[in-house]
Amino acid sequence: MFPPNTPGAPGSTGNSPQNTNTNNSGGNNNQPEYLTKEEFSRSAAFIRGLSEKIETLTKNVPTMDLFVTLGILEKDGETYKPKSAPAAAPAKKQDQGNTDQIAEMENRFQAELKKRDDALAAERRKAAETEQRSAVIDALGKAGAVNASRDYVHVTGIGKNAAGKYVQIGKDQFGADVEFSLEDAAANFLKANPELRKAQGHPGSGTPSNAGFGGKSAGTDVNSLAEMSMEQYMAHRRKAG
Repeated sequence: MFPPNTPGAPGSTGNSPQNTNTNNSGGNNNQPEYLTKEEFSRSAAFIRGLSEKIETLTKNVPTMDLFVTLGILEKDGETYKPKSAPAAAPAKKQDQGNTDQIAEMENRFQAELKKRDDALAAERRKAAETEQRSAVIDALGKAGAVNASRDYVHVTGIGKNAAGKYVQIGKDQFGADVEFSLEDAAANFLKANPELRKAQGHPGSGTPSNAGFGGKSAGTDVNSLAEMSMEQYMAHRRKAG
């Protein structure tokens, strides 16, 4: 039951016949008055809306279990208390783990970088060796070597000078470094090893086509020497010497 309306208030019955009769008859003026249907509907709607708001607020209020889940509180039997502070210790361990992982990644990167640099240096070194070998073989071939691709290993002391040209670095009579061009190096080598040079004579010029240098027999002419492997040639030199 809601409070009675006072006369003249909005929604009141005003001067209804019942009130008029009562006043005129000199009856009880304190008789309660009730809400009209329209006022009751508005009041019910207001109460229903207020109830819904209260229910929404109740649902949105965080529970103690939620604080436990978030790590703010811990449950102690039937009560709750703030979570103890030492829980921050594992963070250091995790930070150390992250630091170790970063260091490991950096070491791995440095190892891969060194591996790539070593491979690149080896490739460049191999290319330089191939270029030098080709230059020496070419010089020996032009000087008349029988088997330049085999005998190039005996032409030692080869390197590049300041001008970027391949030369043979030797010693003069005073022990100082002196440079010889590849052409001179190849000529000096064949001069010291005439059996490795192609025959200069031609058939009909007084020199037999199968004769070698130094009166070598047909079994050790320039053609036979050219067909020898490095091991066979070295064995032949030891035997001839």
